[in-house]
Amino acid sequence: MKSPVKRRRLLINAVLVSLTMMCTAFVVKALYESQPIPIRHPDSYIQRNEIPTLQVIAGDAATDEEVTERVIAYFDENREWLAYQLVETDPERLAALFAMYLVHISKPYNTTDSPASLMDFLEMPNAHCGTYSSAQSIILDAMGIENRTINVDHGNHALVEALIHERWEVFDATTNVWLGGSVDEVMRGQDVERRMYYTPALDPTMPEEYRAQFTAFPNANTSVTLRQQEMYWGDRIVLQWGFF
Repeated sequence: MKSPVKRRRLLINAVLVSLTMMCTAFVVKALYESQPIPIRHPDSYIQRNEIPTLQVIAGDAATDEEVTERVIAYFDENREWLAYQLVETDPERLAALFAMYLVHISKPYNTTDSPASLMDFLEMPNAHCGTYSSAQSIILDAMGIENRTINVDHGNHALVEALIHERWEVFDATTNVWLGGSVDEVMRGQDVERRMYYTPALDPTMPEEYRAQFTAFPNANTSVTLRQQEMYWGDRIVLQWGFF
């Protein structure tokens, strides 16, 4: 049986541990809230998709040129409505957002070969980061928007940056996430606006193939985990304190 002195010491230790945990939580919360947090748009910001897929817009097109002509014509005819759907009024950024969004919704994320053309992309059942980026780049080129493909995560993920008003911005068609700055700027902790758009992988009304990635990659990144990570790239939490 423990003596009164030992019981008192155990009680004091328990109180000290609880106080330490409470103080640590308070400090972590204060540090987090003191950091500049960029604007974020959750998935619910655009709750459903009304934009047609690339397959629908392309129709019976037989060449890349015919596909891009129809994509540009659709964009021009629906510019005002797309500005509302994509929450963007700047015409150049709107065009790049449309290219990203269009490519993202058109194919489920899963393993596949790399396409050599838009026609190849249209015929593939699935897409991965390099596949999305390739199709997206072809559309951006046709729109006259300068772009480049960037490899991140030690080369495990590819995404497209487009030059908007002399500043590189991330337009990731794999995740349907836009970051208002370059990968380099974001990873250095520069504050940028961020938008997370609709994804069919989280839409229960979409066919099962859009969710097949969750079982195909149980121990690796999916398009959904990648998009969640991107929304917090470069957040300036004080890591050296050892709280995270």
